[in-house]
Amino acid sequence: MHIIKGYGDTAVAECAIGLLFAAARGFAAMDRAMRGGEWLRSEGAQLGGKTLGLVGFGGIAAETARLARGIGMEVLAWNRTPKTHPGVVFVPIERLSAESHAVSCTSC
Repeated sequence: MHIIKGYGDTAVAECAIGLLFAAARGFAAMDRAMRGGEWLRSEGAQLGGKTLGLVGFGGIAAETARLARGIGMEVLAWNRTPKTHPGVVFVPIERLSAESHAVSCTSC
């Protein structure tokens, strides 16, 4: 089996962002209500201006950070070994936990 570095990073990152939108907007609850004949009047949370925390920073997290920045989110990250990445602030895990509105663990 050959592993190709970076293969699938975008697909997984898009899925993570999609799930983040679904959770923020309450899509599952709205779907259940509609199927039950009700119409929920909830707008959910807007992601722009919120902070996303990334635990572990490999290829998937880098792509997730790029997408999150594109929708106006601030991005904090923690990694075992020091890293830098444009638009991402690397912080201790305690700060990431305290300041993030949502957290994604891509290498946990």
